[in-house]
Amino acid sequence: MPMVEKEQEIQSEARRAFITTIEDMASSMVVLQAKKIRALLKCIAYYDELRAVVDKARAGFDFNAVAAEALSKTQNGWTYKCPKSDKQIVALTLAVFVEIDTSRLDFVDFISNFFHSVDVKKSFEIFCEMMVKPFKFAFLRMLDDISSVDKDFIASREREIDFVSSGLAKQTAGFIAGIREKLLLASLDNALTEDIETMLDGLDAALMRCDTLMIKATWTGLKRTLHVLGLAERETSELEKLIKMFLLTDTGY
Repeated sequence: MPMVEKEQEIQSEARRAFITTIEDMASSMVVLQAKKIRALLKCIAYYDELRAVVDKARAGFDFNAVAAEALSKTQNGWTYKCPKSDKQIVALTLAVFVEIDTSRLDFVDFISNFFHSVDVKKSFEIFCEMMVKPFKFAFLRMLDDISSVDKDFIASREREIDFVSSGLAKQTAGFIAGIREKLLLASLDNALTEDIETMLDGLDAALMRCDTLMIKATWTGLKRTLHVLGLAERETSELEKLIKMFLLTDTGY
């Protein structure tokens, strides 16, 4: 299959996956929203095309300025006003979703405060209409606007070392230490142990530098090695979640 057709097929698959996941979120019960939001974030993190939309939305995004205008307090309480541009809609909504996914923001409290109504179910319906629906179409418009010319943009963003928050190194430190402990207890030959230690050192260095490309490169090799050995499965799983989340969007808002 020609390369252009293959790329279009992948992009189409990414588009369909995004639509399916966000529509599933909007049609699910309130009690399932934290789980559905996580599924949406994982979907976006999985596809390069969807990640490219996040990159574009976050470029030059001023969270405090946009949030101050969109999430404001009136005499009747807090209210949400949808931002004007697609970039702001996508970036702000994703920031809110990440806050909910990381449990720094309670979903029910959020919709009750900013989309206040007679009950939580009605608040959720208003939330879907005012925040989720505009986010969906803004994201799709940005996705459709991405052309082959934008590959240079994607490549340059990929190498920006400030793309990942320094908080990632702090949150992953305990799991990396856990892997080191289990490595010492494992019955592996010295050469293999040293190789894994080198991979861990490389991941540590990449995390400290906040270098996205090196994080991906070192983590991919380390993850596969640990999986083959059946070593430190819990720590590997938790590291995978953190790395995917921080590479998706900076949670330092």
